[in-house]
Amino acid sequence: MRTTRVHSGVFTFGTGLAIATAVVVLVVFVVFVRELPSIRRYLKIETM
Repeated sequence: MRTTRVHSGVFTFGTGLAIATAVVVLVVFVVFVRELPSIRRYLKIETM
């Protein structure tokens, strides 16, 4: 009984971790895409 509870807990934690990671990656990607023009302009200024 205890082993199954621990296993399901680990599984739930792993699923939560995967979802959290996916959300973080998605947010970072959206912010990066939204800020891309200013980033490119900044890099262009830096290279010049």
